[in-house]
Amino acid sequence: MLRSLNETLGELRKAALGAGYSAGLAEDISRAAGELILLGLDGTKAFLHAMHSGPADTTFRISGTTSFSPAVQENVRLCQRLEIFDLDVASHGMSVFEMITTEPAGTTCHLSKVDPLILWLAMGIAVAKTYQCKFEISIEGQGIFSVSPSRSFSALQLERLAKLPECADADLVLVNEPGDEASSGGAVAAQTDAGGVRVNEALWPQISALAAKTYVPSSSISRNKGAGAIVDDNE
Repeated sequence: MLRSLNETLGELRKAALGAGYSAGLAEDISRAAGELILLGLDGTKAFLHAMHSGPADTTFRISGTTSFSPAVQENVRLCQRLEIFDLDVASHGMSVFEMITTEPAGTTCHLSKVDPLILWLAMGIAVAKTYQCKFEISIEGQGIFSVSPSRSFSALQLERLAKLPECADADLVLVNEPGDEASSGGAVAAQTDAGGVRVNEALWPQISALAAKTYVPSSSISRNKGAGAIVDDNE
């Protein structure tokens, strides 16, 4: 069954809201899952895996530096090596990529037990597009994956992505700084059928159930306040 991309992303966003995530985080999580779906990977499964724990109560822990602004010594931007612990991917995965874009090229982050790994990597794809930069992600026992706005994945690389473990240690390197990577625009290696995208239909009812938590019960009061469709609504 084919679904429109906008419909799919909208339902994922509502599902994240239904699971208790803020509007901003729901946007980040649904966008990452959408990147996986566009690659022909199981973004639905990765999304639901991330929803199990719910929003994190605390942020991740960092060692190796006390400031994320570029260090300056005699006009030379110094590379940092950061250690990140207790990362909740759904709540803070996108923040790690955005944080490292404020550092000089060559800065490295080591992350312990990234889970779900594939969703976090997809967040890197989204951030690379937004900031026009390139990352290299080395995953324990899985090799190196390069992520940039203009880079497509080969069939072999997609096969490797599909076989990634749910949880693993990873090293993230900022290859070049924001604005230094040319973009071809659009999705990276978008593998879509004409007229829509394919999702995991066996798991999609769980997405719909989470999204339903955001719906307002039908009543005369809710309709008077604008809920639901109007009589001549054609959308």
